[in-house]
Amino acid sequence: MERIRNQPFPVLVLSAAFPRLVPPAVGVVIGLGAYNLEKRLRPRMLHPSLGRWLGFRPALYDARSCESPEELADLVIASSSTPPFTPVGRFRGRALLDGGMVDNIPAFAAETAERVRRNIVFLTRPYPRELLTEQADRLYLAPSHAVPIHRWDYTRPDLVDATIEMGEREADTHQPRLESFMAI
Repeated sequence: MERIRNQPFPVLVLSAAFPRLVPPAVGVVIGLGAYNLEKRLRPRMLHPSLGRWLGFRPALYDARSCESPEELADLVIASSSTPPFTPVGRFRGRALLDGGMVDNIPAFAAETAERVRRNIVFLTRPYPRELLTEQADRLYLAPSHAVPIHRWDYTRPDLVDATIEMGEREADTHQPRLESFMAI
């Protein structure tokens, strides 16, 4: 907790606030349905927009403001709340969902920090190469192929090792672009 509080930069955590006047149970169905529909209809998109159009709003918090380890845990759990796999998250009395409801690549969050001038976005799945460009002061990097482990797979430690090995190879692949971006 103290290490987080003592960071000289924001430790930003994104969750999604439910649309106004929508009960959480209904919001979960709408949000997850919209997220999956948009992913299927627009597989090349980097930043989804349907969730915001439906009224989900970013709930961005600096983890340094948490008053206890329990509150920090609540924030992290709320930021990844994906019913029915996990319960609806709660942070400071507010019902929240996974931040992916508003943007599953929340690069905009870094741009809210006063002193951040450039940011690097590390994606967790492959995207078409033409999308992986420098866009203003942001660089997108993605793995060259699907990572071995899947997001809900806790039963295959061998896949964790394979994913780490893949990450090390990918780091070598992306190093020239990173160095070029950082030199500017």
